[in-house]
Amino acid sequence: MSTYGSLHCDSVMVIAAIVLKLPCQNSPCQNNGECIPDITRTTYHCVCKTGFFGTHCEDTVCKFDFEDGIDGWEKTGTVFNNQPTYGDNPSARNRGQPANQQGDWWIGGFEDRPSKTAPPGGIQGDGPQGTLTSPFFSIRGNNISFLIGGGCDINLIRAELIVNGQVVRSETGYCNETMTRVTWDVQDFIGKRARVRLVDASSGPWSHINFDDLKGDISCKQD
Repeated sequence: MSTYGSLHCDSVMVIAAIVLKLPCQNSPCQNNGECIPDITRTTYHCVCKTGFFGTHCEDTVCKFDFEDGIDGWEKTGTVFNNQPTYGDNPSARNRGQPANQQGDWWIGGFEDRPSKTAPPGGIQGDGPQGTLTSPFFSIRGNNISFLIGGGCDINLIRAELIVNGQVVRSETGYCNETMTRVTWDVQDFIGKRARVRLVDASSGPWSHINFDDLKGDISCKQD
């Protein structure tokens, strides 16, 4: 092969190598996400590290599971003063309805076990009332889900989704201490800032809310 031919082939290989790297050469994926070129090598997609999502891994996963307490949540009244609750407290008092919490900590409006050293099975009962409102988050996709239990009168005991100061979704329990997973379709509110508010507005039987593990297509990143 001539020298010219060798140089030509080498040049083609260099150009090809540059083209192969082109979609990812500027490191478009944020927060240490991995850039993967597509089969045509003209576009790419990002594989995000745990805790991040979005087209370029630009959003921080927002999850409220109460494993670190309720800092940032706003309280009214007294019902949530001793929250979150540690462990499966209903089972500790032989209620026969396990909490089904995620992790060790959850919101139990009937419960009074605010620490690992507090007596298992302690209760405050249905008397106290109040609200507990989450920090703001941004809705980035179609779904938000959470665990809910406790009272079943939605007029008195409920979880609310608040967007632009208006309640746009609400859910109540099933008059059972065991929490079950509920999913809200929130695609109509993509791009909006929102909060979740827990409401206990009664002191009668089954007047408490159980709640845990709020998560989904939401970001805690402030726009």
